[in-house]
Amino acid sequence: MEFEKNGITVSVADDEIRRLLVERLSEKVDRSPLYFATSLPPRIGEVWASQGGVYAGIARGRDGDRDTYLIVGPEYDGTADWNTSLMWAAGLREHGFTDYGLPYRKEQALCFANVPELFKPESYWSCEQHASDSDYAWSQRFFYGCQYYWSKGYGLRARAVRRIKI
Repeated sequence: MEFEKNGITVSVADDEIRRLLVERLSEKVDRSPLYFATSLPPRIGEVWASQGGVYAGIARGRDGDRDTYLIVGPEYDGTADWNTSLMWAAGLREHGFTDYGLPYRKEQALCFANVPELFKPESYWSCEQHASDSDYAWSQRFFYGCQYYWSKGYGLRARAVRRIKI
């Protein structure tokens, strides 16, 4: 089979086309809404209007999952305990999206490195509970960059993110 694209003619054997088609139809592809980005990302720190927030960069995938575009979304008005913050972020319905959540610690570090101007110089909850003490959860201090764990009942700030798998 021959086809032309941008003035270039390409020839591909029929057997190769069949092989690629069978391979593509056989693979398990994540077709969730998080997988598809409608456009290429803007520069880091710029609003990505079609994705509901500010583009913070590429976050490495967790546990072998694909990497993600990280979008910083709305901020909670005031402070809240950890459970309230988790529920607030998970319940957001903004810009047509319902897949917001609190960021993981590594995502918070990415935000501190790339878009610190989006955060007040205070501590923000992550979605991660402390591994050895379930009464505590992790946070990012945006006034000087360290991460620290707090009692889940303590009031901290919260900012939601979206993840778009790439």
